[in-house]
Amino acid sequence: MKVSELTVDELEAIIHRAVEDEMEDLYLAIDLHARGMIEEGMRDLREGRTISLDEVMARRKARGGGI
Repeated sequence: MKVSELTVDELEAIIHRAVEDEMEDLYLAIDLHARGMIEEGMRDLREGRTISLDEVMARRKARGGGI
């Protein structure tokens, strides 16, 4: 599809998504704490240290966090 074939709304939506993606990448690059948490989670996943969604919900409910 050519840009000239897009409506203004379609082009704005594409630009908006691209900017959001770039901002998220920038945030993660800057926020070392968030980046560290993501990297830790990825290591846990690779090493098989996971729990089911049911277990997550049960733990949250047990802490009084609700569903």
